[in-house]
Amino acid sequence: MGEAIGHLLRRKAVEAGLLGIGGAGKARVLMYHGIGEPGCHAVNIRHIGVDVFERHLQLYREYFHVVPVAAIFSGERHPKKLTVGLSFDDGLRNNLTHALPLLEKYATPASFFITGANPLGLRILWGDLLDLSAHVGSVDQVRVDERSWRSEAGHYRSGGELLRNHIKSRGIWAPKQQLYDQLAHQLDGAFQPLRMFWELLSDAEIKQLAAHPLVTIGSHGWWHNNMRNIPLADAMDEVRNSKAYLEQLTGQTIDSIAWPDGSYSVHLIHAAETLGVAQQLAVSYLQSNDASNPPLVDRYGVYDFPIHSRFLLHSIAQRSVMTPRNLA
Repeated sequence: MGEAIGHLLRRKAVEAGLLGIGGAGKARVLMYHGIGEPGCHAVNIRHIGVDVFERHLQLYREYFHVVPVAAIFSGERHPKKLTVGLSFDDGLRNNLTHALPLLEKYATPASFFITGANPLGLRILWGDLLDLSAHVGSVDQVRVDERSWRSEAGHYRSGGELLRNHIKSRGIWAPKQQLYDQLAHQLDGAFQPLRMFWELLSDAEIKQLAAHPLVTIGSHGWWHNNMRNIPLADAMDEVRNSKAYLEQLTGQTIDSIAWPDGSYSVHLIHAAETLGVAQQLAVSYLQSNDASNPPLVDRYGVYDFPIHSRFLLHSIAQRSVMTPRNLA
C-alpha cells in the first residue's frame, strides 16, 4: 500500500517549506542508543553513523532550542522553536568514543542512562547478546524456560513466538541468565569484529563521561529487566541499587531514570519518585492518561530515517508537548 494522500501532501508541503516545522513553545526528548561508523545502521538499526548524527546535531542547532533534559522537566520552553533534549540509553562505549566528540563540537548537552552491568559482571546487555547470536553467532538452538528456541531468519523462535518477546513478557532475570550461560562464550569469538555495537562503558569511562560539563548521568535500571512485569518491591530494589552504584561512582546525585524497554507502570512512577527519582523517561506512553503523571515524559526515538531533513524535524515536533508535566 502506498503513502496515504493526506500524508503525502503534508510531507511535500513540509519538504518544500510551504508548511512550517512547528513545535514553538513545546518540548520533546529525543532518544538515541549507539553512534558508530557510517553505515552501521545496516547491522543494527538502534545505531546510527557519525555522519548521520552530525547532520542531526546541525539541524537541531539551526531549528530547535537544545537544552539539558532536566530543563525540559523544569519547564523551559522556547517561544518560537521546539525545545529538545537528547538522551542515550544502554551505556554503550561508543557513546564516549563516537557521540561525545560531536556533542562537544556542537556544544550540545545530553543525558546518558546506564545499567548495573559492570557491578553485575556483565560485558553485554542481554538484548544485544540475543540479537547478535541470532545474526552472526554459531549457536543454532538455545534452551530457555524448558523450551527449545531455534535461530531462524535473525531471531530465536519457538512455535512462532519470538524469544525476545517471551523474555520481555516474563520481566525477571532467570531466562536472561540462561542466555548468558549458553551464548556469552561468543563475545571473544564471532562477536569481536562487531564489538562497537555491544561493548559497554567501563566504570572509569562512566566517571570520565560524568565529569564532562555537557553530560548528565541517569539510571537505566540494574539488570535491564522489564520492570512493570516484576514485583514492585523487586523493581524498587533495582532503582536503589542503580542509584547507589552510580552515585558512588560519579559522586553526583542520580535523580533520573530511563525505564528499560520503556516498561513502567503508574505504581512504578510514584514509588520511584519517593526514592528521589524525579525525572522519569518512557519510550512512549502506554496509556494516554499517563501523560498527566508529573514525573514522566515520553521520547521520540531517532534512527537513520531515510527522509528529508525538514520532514524529520516536523515529525519530531508533531508529538511535542506544550505544558511542562510538573507544572500541569
